Amino acid sequence: MKDDSAAAHHDDPALPISNEPPTENDQPILASLAAPGDASKASGPTDERVASEHDPEIRVGSPFAKEPEPAPQPVRPEDVYFQATPLRYTSIGAVAAASLVVLFALGGTVWFPAGGTLVAGLGCLLSIFGLYSHLRIAAASLLAVHLFLFVASYSRMFA
Repeated sequence: MKDDSAAAHHDDPALPISNEPPTENDQPILASLAAPGDASKASGPTDERVASEHDPEIRVGSPFAKEPEPAPQPVRPEDVYFQATPLRYTSIGAVAAASLVVLFALGGTVWFPAGGTLVAGLGCLLSIFGLYSHLRIAAASLLAVHLFLFVASYSRMFA
């Protein structure tokens, strides 16, 4: 009695190995039993099945393995330059405060030189602290204005 199973013919060197997909005549026994009415659908893998074998969503490997870690995103220079920390937000607030204090320092320099000296000194400290924000040019220019008002009001105090 002859055995038609694949295991029996696996070691047989007389059978040629073919890389071609099976045709209608060569279809497996189970495929012909699954669809006896339509033999054309049961013949070989379809394009949809071949395309789904290369689908990246199909998991390959152990079902108990954990999902892989996502790849780290590249770091942009502006992310490193300006990190949103409380110190950075405080320094932005210092630049805003220094821009408002410049009006009071100007008024103090004209009408009350001792008060103008104190307010201009406060503006200098706020501008120096504002240099730690991303508004460095504005903070540096406000520092120059406050230094000028400090020297002007201090010289008017003793004149």
